Amino acid sequence: MRLTSAGGDLVGANIVRRFLADPAATRQAIVNWAEVSWAALDRLRHQRDRAPLDEQLAEMVGLAEAAVSGVSRPQSPSSDLVVCPWFRVGDKVVKTIGIVARFDSTAEVTLDELRIELTYPLDEASDRFFREQAPQLPD
Repeated sequence: MRLTSAGGDLVGANIVRRFLADPAATRQAIVNWAEVSWAALDRLRHQRDRAPLDEQLAEMVGLAEAAVSGVSRPQSPSSDLVVCPWFRVGDKVVKTIGIVARFDSTAEVTLDELRIELTYPLDEASDRFFREQAPQLPD
């Protein structure tokens, strides 16, 4: 079970593009869409400012700006260090916490754009949800 995949493999996929491909569906799937979308847009803008010649990044910023159009910015600043997406899965809300690792000021140019994003359950109910979805390994 993959929360962020509309089928298919996520290896090598750009998750931002996946979320922005159908913002209406994403908005329905993420309970706290305003907080998550504005935080993501702020992060993309920051990355674009660091790489102003990156056309693909500029395109993603434009897509993200269109996706938050008409969405009020939350009271709490989206520059908070942690934004926890809450996913709607059927009649359940699965709360997660995510971390993004990136390599800044690196001498190795191939690592400069590498981002690793990890998502973990935020509470016991969400942890139980993920464990129930995990394939059972043979004894």
